Amino acid sequence: MKKSFTQFITIIPLALLLSLTFSCQQQGEKGITEEEAKSIHDLYLEARNTVNLDLLDEIYAEDVVVHDCSYPEDLVGLDALKEYYSNNHKAFPDLNMTLDEMIVKGDRTVVVWTLSATNTGQLHTPLGDMPATGKKVQFSGVAIDRVDEGKIVEEWVYFNVLHLFQQLGFTLSPPQPSGTLPPVKAIGSIIPPKLIKEIEPVYPEKAKEAGVEGEVILEATTDIYGKVQNVKVLKSIPLLDQAAIDAVRKYVFTPMIIDGRPRGVIHTVTVKFHIK
Repeated sequence: MKKSFTQFITIIPLALLLSLTFSCQQQGEKGITEEEAKSIHDLYLEARNTVNLDLLDEIYAEDVVVHDCSYPEDLVGLDALKEYYSNNHKAFPDLNMTLDEMIVKGDRTVVVWTLSATNTGQLHTPLGDMPATGKKVQFSGVAIDRVDEGKIVEEWVYFNVLHLFQQLGFTLSPPQPSGTLPPVKAIGSIIPPKLIKEIEPVYPEKAKEAGVEGEVILEATTDIYGKVQNVKVLKSIPLLDQAAIDAVRKYVFTPMIIDGRPRGVIHTVTVKFHIK
């Protein structure tokens, strides 16, 4: 399933984060040592990579506030943070995090991390729950922690949310201008748009093993930008249909101007499968 997301946030440059975070520090405030910071983040990695979220009690304050760029509201309190992480692990049971770099200054730590995982569980998003995509993801981000008396009391998390969802198969589609006419069928004098970006379909192993070959014919609807918005099977080969659909959804065609107006077009696309 693919959806368009309008609230994607990209990673803010680390230098800007540092300047924003540390500029407000008061002279003489109590800081933490690199050893203390490393102990906190090592325990955090253990909690996430072993799914032992009770370990978070030792490093987060009960009333911690977490500002996560992928979540529409602040996570307030340790229980809310644990629930958020628990949903993460249900969606990505093999989730693994590494700590790539750490900077300590005053009562703040800045860490650069990388997360790798496979989406095999229900995906919980601010727009609703979605079935698993089965896709692997890997992305990096930055976490800034304010520490008081040995525990994290406030945290800011930044990463490229768009990159994550693109790896899961989501797309970001430009808005259709107001007054856009509905798509028109490519019949008669209306010729189909020209294919300018073709994606080779992934041949299903079951189809290969069964020796299934042939052509899947689809009806594709492109928008005024030439991107495929809808796909319908006209001539089916059951073991090959989904592979054909997945490929065609990534096709890009020439935008069409009809009677002086940009128009989407409904036309047929043939995807051929041949075992080499």
